[in-house]
Amino acid sequence: MGPKKIPSSSLSFRQSKEPFEAPALVFRFHENGGGPELLREVFEERGWVEYQNKEQEDDNWNLWWRSSYFNIRDYENICPWQHLNHFPKTSAITKKDALVRNLRRMQCLHGSNIFNFSPLSFNLPNDYHKFLKEHEAMRDTSKKKILWICKPADLSCGRGIFIFQDVSGLLYDCGSVVQQYIENPLLIGGYKFDLRIYIVVTAFHPLVVYAYEEGIVRFSTEKFDLNKTDNIFAHLTNFSINKYSPAYTVNKQLVGAGCKWTLKQLRHYFFINNIDDRMLWRQIINIVVLTLMTQAPLVPKVKNCFELFGFDVLVDETMKPWLLEVNCSPSLLSDCVTDIQVKKQMLHDLIDLIGLAGKDQEPVKMESHRKYFHQGSQGHSVYTGQGKRTSMIAQDSRQGGKEKPEAERGFSSREQKDHQIRRGSSWEGVQGAKKSERTEGFGGRSELLERCSEPSCSALKPRAVPVHLSFKKNRDCLSHHSQDSIYSSEAVSDCHQQGKDLRQHLKSPNAKRQRKTKSLNLRKQVGSFHLIFPFSEKTEKTAQTSLDPRVVIKELQRMLSEFDELGDQQSNDFSSLKEDSFMENQGLWGPLIMNKIEL
Repeated sequence: MGPKKIPSSSLSFRQSKEPFEAPALVFRFHENGGGPELLREVFEERGWVEYQNKEQEDDNWNLWWRSSYFNIRDYENICPWQHLNHFPKTSAITKKDALVRNLRRMQCLHGSNIFNFSPLSFNLPNDYHKFLKEHEAMRDTSKKKILWICKPADLSCGRGIFIFQDVSGLLYDCGSVVQQYIENPLLIGGYKFDLRIYIVVTAFHPLVVYAYEEGIVRFSTEKFDLNKTDNIFAHLTNFSINKYSPAYTVNKQLVGAGCKWTLKQLRHYFFINNIDDRMLWRQIINIVVLTLMTQAPLVPKVKNCFELFGFDVLVDETMKPWLLEVNCSPSLLSDCVTDIQVKKQMLHDLIDLIGLAGKDQEPVKMESHRKYFHQGSQGHSVYTGQGKRTSMIAQDSRQGGKEKPEAERGFSSREQKDHQIRRGSSWEGVQGAKKSERTEGFGGRSELLERCSEPSCSALKPRAVPVHLSFKKNRDCLSHHSQDSIYSSEAVSDCHQQGKDLRQHLKSPNAKRQRKTKSLNLRKQVGSFHLIFPFSEKTEKTAQTSLDPRVVIKELQRMLSEFDELGDQQSNDFSSLKEDSFMENQGLWGPLIMNKIEL
């Protein structure tokens, strides 16, 4: 088998005086190549080409899009020029039963008055006895009938959902979630609706969240009626169900034909009916942030990933939003004009948000990407052109164009151990080789540095970052002495003191705080995506350290309180606004919200 070639779609080592032209990027769908046609159209409009499994190398692609999760090996083998559309282990909020379990845990830790945006829920069969006890208590204290809704935990698109009142009507044959049914939803023309909010997470460590200013309003196709709980067309808003309704094509009161609006149409309806919806969107942002905060600690640190979530939110007649579920792969089908209007531009903005360049964009981005590919960083994989990937450290350890023996490569301790185990060598032999490497690889200077007490001296080995950068203090120290006196006691003593001072500085609280709170320099808006977290200096700091929920909750409460006060002061201005100026200047989340981002 011949050596692999560097993917022409991603990076190139070609050095030429001719103007650089960015090659077409390559997109990949699932394992079999099938994917949403709307997404394919977006890629082709940007000049991308589709990955051909039988004709191209395994890593000859830039973006791999799947509706299901990736395998662990896909994250381990990812190259610097590649992106995946899922983070690992995000099922803590995207599975119905896991969402119930994690929100309940957060309620116990931080109070049910904070995490009060989800209906009372139970996971069956584990919580069956708890459900029975709660059902009996509510039936005894309430004078009106209480309805419950049962949803299979592993099904989507409204499949298997039913509403019941008495326990005798609860029948299930798989893991399910039972929730108290919201009996007072906000209606438009007598029809129930919910909201599909598009959220993008570009990183979990630190947590960075963007919200798309447009979305989809999904209506039921028959009027809401609590006396007809078996009518799924009146109680469910899933398009996959309502498109089969006899009333789907009927011109319904206020709603019109079909069963979808854009969020802009909804805001138009709120405005002409003098409904101030600004607090609603602020509360939806809080729901998104608090929900993702339960997920973030469970996601391992990976690079070159992003996640598009679909948050389904129901609004009741008091304008209180309720989180119904979170979708890890929201539908990208173009079943109607509304889908095309919202989803197509959203996908274009999403590609811009994650920073993938195309032919129609400046080649500078590709040049900087190439630079990153050449330099790499410690522990990152690079393409060697020899049919395999290897560590950037090992790549840098080659001298005179010849590769060192495997035991003498500059692998990290963990990477070298795994590498030698696969080769059948013993770990003790590797340690002996590392000791030999320290004395032979750097000569007298290495021997001198090893005698110093500088913390990094015990791990001297070829690294991706030049040694003189890692030991800047020692380099400055040695520069004061001539080559002849490099082994003098004065040089060693001076170097020892420099290393001691550096070690004390790195251990000081101020130094740790400075390293951890460096500004993220995040963009507040990319296309129609708006940054919603971090939204203040304190949330930015905690996002970079431990993501303390108490800090985030306190900041959310502070902003909600300030927003409420500011909204009361300008309530008269809202009623006096003209419709055109309101829709043009407010945006989805409103100026009172976006202007408060302090980053």
